[in-house]
Amino acid sequence: MKVRFYKNIKTMSGRDKPANLVFLSMKNHSVCVVREYVKPRNTEHNHVMGARMKVVASLWKHISIDFIRDLKVYAASYNSQHLAEDKLPLFAYQVFSMAVLKTAIPLSNISVLAATFGDTLTEWIDAGFLPKITTSYSFSASVE
Repeated sequence: MKVRFYKNIKTMSGRDKPANLVFLSMKNHSVCVVREYVKPRNTEHNHVMGARMKVVASLWKHISIDFIRDLKVYAASYNSQHLAEDKLPLFAYQVFSMAVLKTAIPLSNISVLAATFGDTLTEWIDAGFLPKITTSYSFSASVE
């Protein structure tokens, strides 16, 4: 449900534990949606995804700042071309994890990542790990 705040608060994101509510800021911080917090069930899939996301997080710590900038540009371009009205925008970390989770190869370090995907974001897109976008920006930064 949409929420309207008073006293110059436009939107907010986070959880209100006493009220058991979650606030989501959407549409470039112009709309706030609230829903009841639902604690997820603990399943085997949670443990598998948790382990895979720990690998993604460790890889993220070692990629270059320029490559992160390329991921941010990609995410902004993707959002302007493919984002549906009712969907949340993608961010650089989500783009990175989306690509890394597409492979079944166990990725242990940044060198294996570069060998598997390619050295630049353009190679990642050409290999099919990320959806194609049209942009005039040149993704030339190395992952390492």
